[in-house]
Amino acid sequence: MEDLKLLINIETVDGHEKIDRILEASNLDMLYGIVLGRTDLCNALKVKDPNAPEILSLAKDLFTKVKQHNLRCLVGGGITARSVPFLRELNGLIDGYETRKVVFGDYDKAKVNIEEGIRLALTFEYHWYELKQRYYGELYQEDAAKIKSLSSILGLQ
Repeated sequence: MEDLKLLINIETVDGHEKIDRILEASNLDMLYGIVLGRTDLCNALKVKDPNAPEILSLAKDLFTKVKQHNLRCLVGGGITARSVPFLRELNGLIDGYETRKVVFGDYDKAKVNIEEGIRLALTFEYHWYELKQRYYGELYQEDAAKIKSLSSILGLQ
């Protein structure tokens, strides 16, 4: 259990509004950090761009409060090269950022080659989803053939 790190996603206006209550929880010491889920937050705020000023303002407010409790702060949701200025605005407040499949857990190290790191992470994700689609596509085809065979045997056609 000592390697287990618990983080929570804040991805709604309600989550942001309740951060003070969350940070007052008696078991806060179990929490390792907070991840700001920008994509879902955009949906909640009806904002299209996860790099929008409204999201940045909310992130600064959230992470300022969270940092007072010595918790780690990460940004997620729609991380692309276009997110770099957003992330730089949070320098000193964030410990890292994440794409869907890759976590950059040390912002100070990652910011040196941030654009290249994000590009490589997204390239990995692209190939991951490509592989996953191919794998599950093959399973689907196998199942479709079996369904057709069973349907014929059972006279269900």
